[in-house]
Amino acid sequence: MVTRYGMSDLGTRTFGQKEELIFLGKELHEERNYSEETARNIDREVSRLVEEGLKRATDILVGRRDTLERVVGGLLERETLEKESFDALMAGKKLPRVIDRKPDISEKESDIPPKRASDGEETAARTE
Repeated sequence: MVTRYGMSDLGTRTFGQKEELIFLGKELHEERNYSEETARNIDREVSRLVEEGLKRATDILVGRRDTLERVVGGLLERETLEKESFDALMAGKKLPRVIDRKPDISEKESDIPPKRASDGEETAARTE
């Protein structure tokens, strides 16, 4: 962003020249055609951009903490969210709770369908 595309306070100038050495695969070589002072300015500019990005991301997450917590809660409960569920959470709506059906302890064995035996087991059971 800073050295290749000139997208910084250093101006629209690009710094350095990258060369791809095709016969060596994807190895890149960068020719540094600028001074040590310019290198320090580039480093300062990169640091400034990273710090601004971190501050902006932190401000967004802190400012929308309630939305973040709704999404986190939805993910913890479901593991994945479909687009509609995600959009609902982002709009401030709550999702219906997911209910896991666990077998009731009071269920009798007779309520549980019998296990289907293979042919060999059926023959053995009849002969006994």
